[in-house]
Amino acid sequence: MLKNKYVILGVTGSIAAYKAASLASALKKQHCDVQVIMTANAQNFIHPVTFETLTGRKCLTDTFDRNFSFEVEHISVAKQADLALIAPASANIIGKLAHGIADDMLTTTLMACTCPKLISPAMNTAMYENPVLKDNLKLLARYGYGIIEPASGRLACGDTGAGKMPEPEELLSYVLREIACEKDLQGKKILVTAGPTQEAIDPVRVITNHSTGRMGYAVARAAMLRGAEVTLVSGPVSLAPPPFVKVVPVRSAEDMFQAVTALSEAQDAIIKQQNIISSVSLIIIVAIMALATVLVLFMASKIIRSIVEPSAQVHKALVGFSQGNLSVPVSFEGKNELGEMCGALRTSQQVLSSVVEDISGCTNQMAKGNFDVELTASFPGDLKPIQESVNQFVLRMSETIANISQSADQVSAG
Repeated sequence: MLKNKYVILGVTGSIAAYKAASLASALKKQHCDVQVIMTANAQNFIHPVTFETLTGRKCLTDTFDRNFSFEVEHISVAKQADLALIAPASANIIGKLAHGIADDMLTTTLMACTCPKLISPAMNTAMYENPVLKDNLKLLARYGYGIIEPASGRLACGDTGAGKMPEPEELLSYVLREIACEKDLQGKKILVTAGPTQEAIDPVRVITNHSTGRMGYAVARAAMLRGAEVTLVSGPVSLAPPPFVKVVPVRSAEDMFQAVTALSEAQDAIIKQQNIISSVSLIIIVAIMALATVLVLFMASKIIRSIVEPSAQVHKALVGFSQGNLSVPVSFEGKNELGEMCGALRTSQQVLSSVVEDISGCTNQMAKGNFDVELTASFPGDLKPIQESVNQFVLRMSETIANISQSADQVSAG
């Protein structure tokens, strides 16, 4: 993105100077021409050869170096520059630039630069919070320098607080914002939506989509690089927010609608993605899921009833059999094993009822002295042997009763 761009990287006396090597390498990877200028104190922390190896250019350290082409070095470098960045910037260099002191290669070059200039302070926390330094930074800001706020954390001296130079990746983002693209959207306000939305079904489950948000984030970053003031309304994603972009996090489609509606009037353009779940779509999806749930429950209940009800009927019928009650209804019909069992029970009930009724009739006939009796109940084919056995039993019983009755008559006669 920085092809044909020329950047001056000023390195001053700070322990953070080692990070400047990574920054120079990152700039070269963006196809940028990098000219490193080091102060004398910076050379106590890192050697110029390091930067010369990374950039492929001679590292400038001395205003009066005799090994040069016939031109005023610091002026020619300043004329070529698209951007000047001092990282790290010590309290000493900040004070010199704020008060117009140009006594070495770096300060003289920066005094001659008409391009954008960025300062990245790096020093001890107490030094950074010193009122004199704060005033110097305000002066530089008034003169048009861009001030990059230092990071906070544990410093090399062991103190904890503000004063750390930001990581090279963050400094690179400042360079890209300044010179990567033409600022044809300068002064414009653009709103971009990105990422998925999540609609809660219950406290655990959600309806969402497969959007990663990458396109929306790339569009927001591109608009930022072209100078626009960008607001990004984003659903839940795993992406790092684009630098220098205001991010409004949302979760549901309603949240995104409310956020976009609230911000829309102040925008010059709104770029929306089309994979957001609308309210109507959500209602339809929820209705379909609810219907599917009802159908599943209905089918489950039918399956349960098809198992429980016939099983209960079979149980009641068997209990009735054991108690001599042959009239317990068994109404279930089906083609499965339970249906066959219920059918067999109904047949058994009918046969046994007929047999019991027939035996009762035979008994009544024999009680009246008629011993010529026979069962008339019809047995199914599989139960024919049982019918023959029962008939033989009834026949023997009638003969026995007849003999007993005859003997009784003889005794009574005398």
